[in-house]
Amino acid sequence: VGGAMSSLRLLQTGRPYQLPPLTSGLAPDSVKGLEEWRAVVERAAAIAAEAAADKASRRRPQQSAK
Repeated sequence: VGGAMSSLRLLQTGRPYQLPPLTSGLAPDSVKGLEEWRAVVERAAAIAAEAAADKASRRRPQQSAK
């Protein structure tokens, strides 16, 4: 949680309580050891880089052949 966000959730009287959103991804204790954690992080970074490159390539205007 960054400085701009609070980890506390305000309760507003008179309104029903709403659970926080579900998390996604791996549970912190599901990775056994530093090397496995590093492999997971590196794979996630590679997937994110591939998605960003794909998105960038779709934004570029197509150059016409002469």
